[in-house]
Amino acid sequence: MSGTMFCYQAAAWSIASMVTALIFMPKFREMNFTSIYEYLEKRFDQSVRTCASVTFSVYMFIYMALVLYAPSLALSQTTGLNKWLSVVSIGVVCTFYSSVGGMKAIIWTDVLQALVMYVGVLVVIIQGLILVGGFKRAFSIASQGDRIEFDNVSFDPRTRHTIWSILIGNSFNALLTYGFNQMQ
Repeated sequence: MSGTMFCYQAAAWSIASMVTALIFMPKFREMNFTSIYEYLEKRFDQSVRTCASVTFSVYMFIYMALVLYAPSLALSQTTGLNKWLSVVSIGVVCTFYSSVGGMKAIIWTDVLQALVMYVGVLVVIIQGLILVGGFKRAFSIASQGDRIEFDNVSFDPRTRHTIWSILIGNSFNALLTYGFNQMQ
């Protein structure tokens, strides 16, 4: 819906990954820190560390609520199960396999989830191309709708997606995730 400018996100993620790997992680290791919170305490004081920790915890509670609610809603819609019963059952199942299987169970769940997502996306792309009539027809339709765009270098802040907004904005967003998020 918003054009092909999102292809630049891959470059932004690469930039963030390199900055994290080459700058932040070596610095954390050199200072013998296991988290950004230790750095904040050493650099500032305990109150800054506590404030950052509480903020992150609130963020994670909201995130986990969404992560539990979205698949519960899908399960509820496809099976007819009450959505709150779905939320509780998914939460109990995930808590159970995480506590019994530990990190190994979580990693294998992530692998399975990634496989399901990749296969799902591949099936959707193939089915979409079959319905539309192939790559050539799909790109023709996208081109007619002005959705093929790779060279928007405008500095106008009202422009939805530019190389600059995606490269810079998504680099900082990915840096936040890869460089400072305790989950990562």
